[in-house]
Amino acid sequence: MIKNLSKVAIVLFLNLIAGCSFEEKNLNIEVLSSQKINFDSESTINSSDLLIRDNGRLIFKKLSIPEFNRKVSVEIFAKLVSNGDPWDKSGSIFLLKTHPDSLNITSLELLRFITPFGVGHFSDNERLDEFKPVYIPRWEKSISWNEDISHLSNAFYDEVWIGVWIDTFSKDGWLMDVSLSFKESPFFMDKRSKAKIKVLANTHNYSTNHNGSFDFSREDLKINFSAPEDISNANLYFITTGHGAHSEGDEFNQRNNIIKVDNEIKLNYPAWRDDCASFRRFNPSSGVWFEETIFKGETIKERIASSDYSRSNWCPGSSVKPIKIRIGDLKKGSHIFSYQIPNAQPTTDRFWNHWNVSYYLTYEN
Repeated sequence: MIKNLSKVAIVLFLNLIAGCSFEEKNLNIEVLSSQKINFDSESTINSSDLLIRDNGRLIFKKLSIPEFNRKVSVEIFAKLVSNGDPWDKSGSIFLLKTHPDSLNITSLELLRFITPFGVGHFSDNERLDEFKPVYIPRWEKSISWNEDISHLSNAFYDEVWIGVWIDTFSKDGWLMDVSLSFKESPFFMDKRSKAKIKVLANTHNYSTNHNGSFDFSREDLKINFSAPEDISNANLYFITTGHGAHSEGDEFNQRNNIIKVDNEIKLNYPAWRDDCASFRRFNPSSGVWFEETIFKGETIKERIASSDYSRSNWCPGSSVKPIKIRIGDLKKGSHIFSYQIPNAQPTTDRFWNHWNVSYYLTYEN
């Protein structure tokens, strides 16, 4: 009887503790505010917490992250306005744990985005109003994205560097806001995840010091991951976009992305988006053409913008969400992670075909 009462008391005590709540720790960190990102050989800054590299196209901000004891949710927010660049360009926000001027660093990508054609700067251009389709009420003044990156919360501790890159060649460039939001659970038993993060590859060419370029037309990208002990709950995340702005290039032609672990196919992913017309209101400076179509038995000409065309896993104005692959358990020892893009086109003197691929592994010991 006494033993049973003791067990009941213990259960009641544990339930009481589990239900106890502490003050929820919410933290919002402004990374950048109206930061100009452009191409200008004079755009270089060296300060203790802000660096500008690659002729103004790459910004680094150092952050100090407080300690969290319980489960943490993390969101990243970004807002973009053209300061005069009319083109669609690749963009990326990533994290480093070492100083950005260190060589051969593989960065952890937090958010992939593509700039729209001229949102903001060209949104009040009366001449471009002639190209506005009847189905949108106005050109938008800016574009914003947010992404839940809570699965990467363990990458945020002590000091980190956040990199922001846009592949612009315009001196006018873009204005960008970036912020991070941290929310710690108020519940005592809501323990922080012990997941580890291993960056496998990032093929962006951010700058000379951060160039992971890889030619998928020549071979598969193979990464050897050595597990020091048996690991569990492994998940593979990847973000991919194809580029090469011509009719035969990797931007406008669908290519499957094949991911293998130890020579076993885990996913054959058709990297393609066909909903780009939904972003039309963010693309005031997009080129516009006429294409023929059939309407009520008659051949008519219909306007179509460059931003409307389907592309290799992105649209002008879209973010690009990571794809998650459940791996499960991996034994201690060496494992080969292979990334293949059959029929990827080579870069030539005329065309710069390439794929920006980043992928990383989360796991527990």
